[in-house]
Amino acid sequence: MQIKESSGSMCSDLKALMKSEPRIWLTSDHVGSDLWWQCLLRLGGPFESDDCSSKRVKGTKRVDFFWRDPEGEKLSNTAQVLLDINSVTNHKSWDPVSLNRVKNTDVWHQAIEVDALWRGSYGFIPLSKEQTSQVAYASSDGSSEAQREWYISIMDQAISDPLNPRPDIVSGRGCLASPLIMKSADTEIGWTQWDKGELPEFKRDEISTIRWNSRLLNNARRVWHFETGLDNDHSLSDIQQKPIVILLDGQRWSMPSGAPSVLAYLTRIGMLAPAHYLLIDSIDGKTRWGELSCNAQFWDAVFSELKNEVLDGYGLPSFEQNVLVAGQSLGGLSALYAGLHYQTYVKKVVSLSGSYWWPDVDRTMLHQAADSKTAYSQTTDGQTTRNSMGLITGTPLGGPLEDLQLNKVAVDHLELFVSVGSGEGDMNVYNDMLARILKNKNAQFQFERFIGGHDWLAWRSSLINGLCALIPSVSSVRPVFNHSS
Repeated sequence: MQIKESSGSMCSDLKALMKSEPRIWLTSDHVGSDLWWQCLLRLGGPFESDDCSSKRVKGTKRVDFFWRDPEGEKLSNTAQVLLDINSVTNHKSWDPVSLNRVKNTDVWHQAIEVDALWRGSYGFIPLSKEQTSQVAYASSDGSSEAQREWYISIMDQAISDPLNPRPDIVSGRGCLASPLIMKSADTEIGWTQWDKGELPEFKRDEISTIRWNSRLLNNARRVWHFETGLDNDHSLSDIQQKPIVILLDGQRWSMPSGAPSVLAYLTRIGMLAPAHYLLIDSIDGKTRWGELSCNAQFWDAVFSELKNEVLDGYGLPSFEQNVLVAGQSLGGLSALYAGLHYQTYVKKVVSLSGSYWWPDVDRTMLHQAADSKTAYSQTTDGQTTRNSMGLITGTPLGGPLEDLQLNKVAVDHLELFVSVGSGEGDMNVYNDMLARILKNKNAQFQFERFIGGHDWLAWRSSLINGLCALIPSVSSVRPVFNHSS
């Protein structure tokens, strides 16, 4: 966007102003003018800066967000604009972080502190007068349930940031969002090139769409298959037995996400071994919950029906001892479950922010442990004390964390990559618990704590980190398995 030089002194003033920190921009006599907005668009938001305030938390940066009201100021029906930063702002509050309108302008603004290494997604949620949190609170009983209902009713109105020069992404809720990638965040090899438009998109004939009609699951879904390392520029050992990588929530890793292009690029430059990728659609939220929560029937169907279909029709190599399963959130839990219970096939697991609280949805055991400051003793039958079994305090009963500690399942056949975000709250407790269990069992695993939240934008980096650790090209240096975060 070019600034018109004919605007004379106003243009010169704005050029000088934009060299200052974002907080100063609001003091301009030209705030809200077309040229003022053109300057912001050319700079590209959001705007990161040092905050010299004595109240600033160490290791954070100030980030300024601006949104232009398309209805202007006088005729606007917008009464509140939520700033929704995944795992940073609190969407469970009646007083959510919101932008403030600059008086007599179309400018909405807010500045908050963010970890200097953060990578995550964000968006704005413009609300009319009838939809604001204040109105919703006044017309409700003020409970957390009422707040949740209000938030669910407005969350689909989320929009991306028009000032952000990076490509929009799709949030976990299916809305468009924008990336917030701090200047000091770790470099994303592959994804950086994709965001800049430097990688070719996969052609439709390079990805096969399989219609899997499952008799065992009584449903139908899409499964995508593509293969990397087809350029004959790889060693014979790389090509002869390509691993089969199953990506759960496969619709999120299909062509529009850029994942196929990034994986092909990383294979081409020698960071990843050539592989076959199977992306399994999770259909919908209800189906996903049922199938990915340690469901043996789902994996029975994968390793019978789907396996036979792709072997017959797509020339994949043997599944035996040749499968890597990767998943995020509930999919991370399911990936570990598959690794523990389907040893014939699964050799490697990438677990991103795994839901290891399962099946304790309400985190009952964790809360009891926190309240008593001792290991819990109550079991499902009310008879046996768990302390005597040596379980880690807060272990969910009936899930893989308990099974591992009671030696009901083995882990010595697996190589694992376990990842969780610093901004994910108690997900850290459960994933730390898993890491502790794996370490006690001398398992082969690598543990990563990334600076981010429960967020697809963070998971895309960790997925690549996990694959590079578990299926590196033979020409690359294989990382030593360690337990560091």
